[in-house]
Amino acid sequence: MNKMVVIGIICMLFVISMPVDNSEVDFIVTGRNAVIDGNNDGKTLYVGGGGPNNYTSIQDAINDAKDEDTVFVYSGVYNESIILDKSINLIGEHREKTIIYAAQGYAINVTGSHVTINNFAITNGSWEYASVIVYNSEGNTISNCNFYNNDCAIRIYSSYKNKILDCDMYGNLIGIQLRYSKDNEILNCNVSHNGEGMSITYSDGNKVSQCIFYENKWGGISIDYSLSNTILNNVFVDNGIGIYGEKLPQFIHNIYNNTVNGLPLLYIRNEKNVVLKDIEAGEVIIVNCNVSKIKNIAINNSYIGIEVAYCNNNIITDCTISNTYEGILLFFSSHNVLSNNSISNSNESGISLNTCDNNAIIGNRVTNTYGNAIFLWDSCYNNISSNEINENGMGILVFSYSDHNTVYRNNVVKNDFYGISIQGGSFNEITHNVVCWSKYWCGISTAKSWTCGNIISKNEVLYNNWVGIEIEGVGNIICNNNISYNTQCGIYLSSFLGIDCKQNVIKENNLIENGMNAYFDVKLLSLNLWFKNYWSDWHSFFPKPIHGDCIIISMPMSRIRVPWLNFDWMPSTKPYKW
Repeated sequence: MNKMVVIGIICMLFVISMPVDNSEVDFIVTGRNAVIDGNNDGKTLYVGGGGPNNYTSIQDAINDAKDEDTVFVYSGVYNESIILDKSINLIGEHREKTIIYAAQGYAINVTGSHVTINNFAITNGSWEYASVIVYNSEGNTISNCNFYNNDCAIRIYSSYKNKILDCDMYGNLIGIQLRYSKDNEILNCNVSHNGEGMSITYSDGNKVSQCIFYENKWGGISIDYSLSNTILNNVFVDNGIGIYGEKLPQFIHNIYNNTVNGLPLLYIRNEKNVVLKDIEAGEVIIVNCNVSKIKNIAINNSYIGIEVAYCNNNIITDCTISNTYEGILLFFSSHNVLSNNSISNSNESGISLNTCDNNAIIGNRVTNTYGNAIFLWDSCYNNISSNEINENGMGILVFSYSDHNTVYRNNVVKNDFYGISIQGGSFNEITHNVVCWSKYWCGISTAKSWTCGNIISKNEVLYNNWVGIEIEGVGNIICNNNISYNTQCGIYLSSFLGIDCKQNVIKENNLIENGMNAYFDVKLLSLNLWFKNYWSDWHSFFPKPIHGDCIIISMPMSRIRVPWLNFDWMPSTKPYKW
């Protein structure tokens, strides 16, 4: 071999084998672990490891760093809460072995901009702070990190143009939270087994793509009061997307090419005469669509089965929805018909109407929902009739200024807390329903002082395991009901927590073999009228005394009561037959 070639090879080997001073080496991250790169303009500071001049605290290294420097952290557990207020690169040696344990509720608080965070495992973040919080900042990148066992993994607040790339979030109450932030990008993340995967609240123009949302209990992505977000090419398994707002533009987003359990997530907006019939879908969301029909679709293990916003004159019929957070959810929609649908095992509500008027909910079967089978919020002139409401947490709830609704001929059986309840609604009619075997509270109730003018009539209220009918509010009429065999009380008038219960009329009901046929606990001079009821424990033409308590002094923490009597002045001596 040529002598000069041999000498050259020996010199090359000598140079390669020379020790390198780690203070002169920069690091970046590609894939899942750190590699050496010499393109960084700043210097590199080291935390942990065996170097004689390395830092033992990440925060100490950041304090000594300047913009464009790199802080490289060797594998280990770092019990710190770090304030990152400079434009630096914070890089871990290994995303599973370089662990930041949030010491004071947060692991990293990013207040600077153009920060890079790579290759860490981050845990123990609180709800108040989150494990990584980006506040009033821009242009940051968080990549190749694991987030687990946090109340909130990443919170981006009042910030924009940040990126979250190739991160895993698992076992957190919430994975990613965007609030008052815009133009952020979440790409190629795995968000699994959290309470909620991701929430986008008051945040516009963000993009979520190529992510996996797997078995997040309260939903994959919740978009709340936000504009023009893009949800693209994501995979949802046993969860999906929910959209909430109070104006039409807050329901208009760019949602394309997503799947739920291998089936398409259908998001349709601004269309007319849409027909979705006998098709396979993982979830259906229609926005600003009129005169459309959704028929015979089966949806299982999604976030919301069917969501409808700002849609009128549509029909949803013969659909089967199970194991969702919400079954069928309507916002600001009128003159729709929901009929013959079967909804089971929802975590929140089976059918929910929010600010929706003049809809018909007819002939549906709702079973085993954890919350309400049918829920009305600020919704008026709706017809709820001929539904089977069985074995839910709660039956039918007419809530918060929901007025002039009709609840008619429903079978409401074996629900946990109540069968039918009006809480804050007025001038509703509850009639010809069968309400029985409620397990823990009552068959029918009215609650809150502004619940007034409701009519509860011709219902069969039987075998409920506390109270048949409980009344709060003003000027309600309870008449022609068969109230029998309820374990504690047939009719109970209550001023619980100081709520008014006055000027109600209880007339011509059958009160048969209840624990007590009637009882009241109301304020002085409530002036409730009992008239012509049949009492199984009273067989006289003389006025029937009704025992109760009168609240004469009511204070925040206590009340002074005295025993009191009301009278049914003309009791019936025979049960009514209707």
